Amino acid sequence: MEAIEGIRLENFWLTDLRRVADLIYYDGPILSHFKNNQGDDYLYCWSDADEIYNRWLIFRVSRQSLNKYLTRQLSLRELMLNSADRFLHCIDIDDRFQYHHPCLVFPTNLPAIYLPEPDSYYNFEPIVFDFEAVKEQPLPQLYTQLAA
Repeated sequence: MEAIEGIRLENFWLTDLRRVADLIYYDGPILSHFKNNQGDDYLYCWSDADEIYNRWLIFRVSRQSLNKYLTRQLSLRELMLNSADRFLHCIDIDDRFQYHHPCLVFPTNLPAIYLPEPDSYYNFEPIVFDFEAVKEQPLPQLYTQLAA
């Protein structure tokens, strides 16, 4: 896996997130939408793997930015580079779903290979897991149709 230049954390504190939907899925989730107990939206973006871990970049997104991404007005690259907190969490997850090596990373320090292509506009069908979260604060039509 690529070396990450970031701020190492003792613990990963985003453990209260619940999965709303897998936005991109190919032999497993690639991009997933999560929410915390306060209703904030987060994206988990798969970025790398080795024989032990899958590496994920996790970042908070505003509802407006998420809607713009889902309606093809923003690319995933733009969403990632302009995350709501101006940083991303990097975490390695093993096959028992245990978290390892948590760190904070600024978008400018991401390895180039971890950045989506400039034309990475959303063009998929989500797999929704938490219909109640979708109904609470409706996302674009593709989510609300599935929740109806």
